[in-house]
Amino acid sequence: MHRLDEVVDTLLVLQKKHRIRFDVWQVVKRDHAIISFFDQGMNPAVPRVAYWTPFRYPLLLNLASLFDNELAEKAWCARLEAHDGRSSSLFSEVCSELLARVHTLGDRRYIELITDALSWAMTHFDELGYNCKTGKQKLQIMPNMVGFQFVLRGICSRLGAPNRKADIVVDQQSQFNTTQRELREFYYQIREMPWVHGPGLPVMDVTNMPAERWFSSRVQKVQGWSWLIYISGSSNALWKGRS
Repeated sequence: MHRLDEVVDTLLVLQKKHRIRFDVWQVVKRDHAIISFFDQGMNPAVPRVAYWTPFRYPLLLNLASLFDNELAEKAWCARLEAHDGRSSSLFSEVCSELLARVHTLGDRRYIELITDALSWAMTHFDELGYNCKTGKQKLQIMPNMVGFQFVLRGICSRLGAPNRKADIVVDQQSQFNTTQRELREFYYQIREMPWVHGPGLPVMDVTNMPAERWFSSRVQKVQGWSWLIYISGSSNALWKGRS
């Protein structure tokens, strides 16, 4: 993986010496922008079985194949634009271009589903809640926070049982610390409710989320575990992610 290959030999030596275990998650920024476009809001033009079952995955892949870098950039800009009018205009441009390309899919069922979904979205932008109105909302959808969700689920998996303590070191990007803490607290509140998305879809289990305030951006000691989030792509452009 980009840049990790520069330290892999050192890591292997340390791993064998200290029996270190690593969990690594990857967030590809361009993909994140497209998934964010796909997931935001409830669209009644999309049948339940097309979204709340494993059928969502080929549907998403077909939609993603219609995007190029420029269109992904525009979709992300619309997501971050606080002004409703400007965001709606960008969003409509994205939908229009996707509609012009949808015929290239070749599969009649996917063409129909995506056409119906985009046509409805273009005329009901206000009902989607697509654009972020505040700085806090923007932080919540950034790749850093998506990656941190993986970290929290990894912690739950590693702990193996409720009420065990864990420490985590996070980076020093202080603008995310409050949002990270709020997410941790939310996961703790829902720990007794398995998050079932739909039949055949993965169940998010955070039963083991610890209650203590183990979270810190300056913790120096970690109990033998490290979590790495690999954010792929330029820090300034989500649509230029590496594959």
